[in-house]
Amino acid sequence: MLKISIELIPMGMALLGAEEIGMIEISNDGTCKDPEIGHYDVILYKRLGKNRGKRKSHEVWKRGRVENFPRQLGPYELLRRALNNAMET
Repeated sequence: MLKISIELIPMGMALLGAEEIGMIEISNDGTCKDPEIGHYDVILYKRLGKNRGKRKSHEVWKRGRVENFPRQLGPYELLRRALNNAMET
């Protein structure tokens, strides 16, 4: 699984503390028998309220799917396709 956090860093100063404002999970569903190809479920989460310095709480915002993805294209292309697909729904 790939887990991508989206953080807001006030004034670009990490010492002020980053606030996670979103998260993306991309997980292989295990249904493809070809080791060169993958099928992935995608979940975009948004935060619930302020969470700076506290346990993070998220809710599902969007879902998507990437099928027949050639793994040789790498994680950034997988992320791009995952976001494109989830944002269409």
